[in-house]
Amino acid sequence: MRNKERTRLSVVKSILSDITYAEKAQGKSIKSDSEIAVLIQSAIKKRRESIASFESAGRSDLASNETEEVEILQKYLPEQLSEREIEAEVLKAIKETGAQSVKDIGKVMKAIQLDPAVAPKSLVAELVKKVLASAK
Repeated sequence: MRNKERTRLSVVKSILSDITYAEKAQGKSIKSDSEIAVLIQSAIKKRRESIASFESAGRSDLASNETEEVEILQKYLPEQLSEREIEAEVLKAIKETGAQSVKDIGKVMKAIQLDPAVAPKSLVAELVKKVLASAK
């Protein structure tokens, strides 16, 4: 506030609001960094969807505002695992479970013990599908 960074202040207030909303919806307080990181990832996903909508509507000014907010949010996330690191965990889980085809995605996803704060579940699921599909 003192530095007059309106965009950063707005983004931080938005995340605090998201945390409060999630706490009320779940009926418990959110204390772990992992849970907060998941909320931040969700906020980033929403903003990226908005960016796509604004760009398709020709509103580059609004898209640039959303892009700036995404950059601010990413600074509050822990360092993400690379795709190679995630893929190594996926291959290890496939080996452990003996998964053969895309039908075994559920088994593999249960075996993967990655923190959602450093490896988004959507990316992990996408890599599992890709690896299992190529195993045929």
